[in-house]
Amino acid sequence: MATGIINYLLWGPGAIEIRLHDRVACLRYQAHMEIIVNGQHAPKLLQWHTDFYKRRDGRWQVVWSQATAVGPGIAAYEPPDRP
Repeated sequence: MATGIINYLLWGPGAIEIRLHDRVACLRYQAHMEIIVNGQHAPKLLQWHTDFYKRRDGRWQVVWSQATAVGPGIAAYEPPDRP
């Protein structure tokens, strides 16, 4: 994102479910996303997200994150080759 290759136009999460176990938290939610990648506008996507956080030195830090597109339009977008 800092290089400008990916530009987020929209990222809107829905309700977030949280499971907390000692010093580890798991978040699961759906989010709508619209991005531009290498100047190519991708269609809006609905994605399921799963994120794991670990409590370190009094702060929550993400240690793993995964997103899976769901619904129509998934196969319509082919990401361009990376430079």
